[in-house]
Amino acid sequence: MSFADIAKHLIDCDKELIRVHITKYKSKQLGKSKSKLIKLRDEFDKLITALDILKTKRRNFILSLNNELITGQIQVDSIAGKKKEYLGLLVHRMLDHEAHHRGQISVLLKFVL
Repeated sequence: MSFADIAKHLIDCDKELIRVHITKYKSKQLGKSKSKLIKLRDEFDKLITALDILKTKRRNFILSLNNELITGQIQVDSIAGKKKEYLGLLVHRMLDHEAHHRGQISVLLKFVL
C-alpha cells in the first residue's frame, strides 16, 4: 500500500471508531492498494489535514468514554468472523492497528527523504 492508501485507511478507521459507540457495529476495514491515488500536492495536504483533524477527534472521543461505554459491547466483523467485543478492547485494538500503519508510513518516508 502507498502512503496515500495507508492514510486513507487510517482516516476510514478513525471515522468508524468515533461513531462505533452509536452504531454498535464495526465493519471489516481492509486497506486496499490503489484505493487513494494522489496526483497533486493539494490532495496530499488534504490527507495530512484529515489525519490531523481525526487525531484530535479520536483523542476527544477516547477522553469522553465512561465505564458504561467502555464495557458496552459492539458487533465486530473481522477476518475471523463475527463476534461481540467490549468497546474498551476495540479502542485498544484500533490504536494498536494505527501504530502498525504509522510504522509503515515511517518506513515509506525514509525512502523518500
